[in-house]
Amino acid sequence: MEESYRQNLDDPDKKIAGIPKMLDKFEGRYEKLMAAMSKKYPLRNYEVEKLSDTTFDELIKTLTNNPYDSNSWKKASEFYESVGKIGRSNACEEHSKTL
Repeated sequence: MEESYRQNLDDPDKKIAGIPKMLDKFEGRYEKLMAAMSKKYPLRNYEVEKLSDTTFDELIKTLTNNPYDSNSWKKASEFYESVGKIGRSNACEEHSKTL
């Protein structure tokens, strides 16, 4: 549940703090809870996600080797947006503008 919140919300801390209460509420009906969670907050597989023809691993290598390349930061922003990490996407976009 925590990972679902982290992947789908910009500020997941409040929802994560409420997990124990939610588990108590759904005691004995965990399958129903998980079905609702996966529908509302789907987990994403970062290994499968691609950004055009650049894989996430290649993008990280590019950023590591040349952290001052604004185009790579823009691609990172697009990647994070594609997987629902809007906060990270915005941070990468803002960083690319400073370069």
